[in-house]
Amino acid sequence: MRKGPGLLSFRLRAALGTAVIAGSLMLSGCGQTNVAASFDGHVVTEDEVASAVKDVREAYPQTQLDSRQALTMLIQAPYLIDHAAKSGYPTTASMAKAQIPMPDPSDSTVRIIQSTSVIDKLSEADKIALSKQLTDLKVTVNPKYGSYDPTQAAVGPNTPDWIKFTAVDS
Repeated sequence: MRKGPGLLSFRLRAALGTAVIAGSLMLSGCGQTNVAASFDGHVVTEDEVASAVKDVREAYPQTQLDSRQALTMLIQAPYLIDHAAKSGYPTTASMAKAQIPMPDPSDSTVRIIQSTSVIDKLSEADKIALSKQLTDLKVTVNPKYGSYDPTQAAVGPNTPDWIKFTAVDS
């Protein structure tokens, strides 16, 4: 009765099979990594968030941008930039890059500066239209960053569903 080699062979095949399945899940996107948020056909990666935070803090030391704020700005950026272009006051990436006091900012940093410069030019009507668009947005956020709050059109901290808030009588 040679149970030893047969058991070893079975364990090896099982381990190999598990590795193949895990690898195929990663490649198929089920185990997608490095995604901070996805929305409306856009994907913001964790690397983009990290490089934006690093660059903005380096270029503008007085600004204490955190990951949630950077992710919020990167979610809003395509809509702000597109709105500005359609409204006749486009802000190009090269214009934004010229405003950043560093030699080689990341693309995500450029998008943040580009969209920030648009905000200053918005009329009240523009703000209302954009607010509606951003609150209707369906955003999937990596829980590491929090969750998208459509009422604020921003990424905020997660509140676990087991925490229940109650009114306090005064």
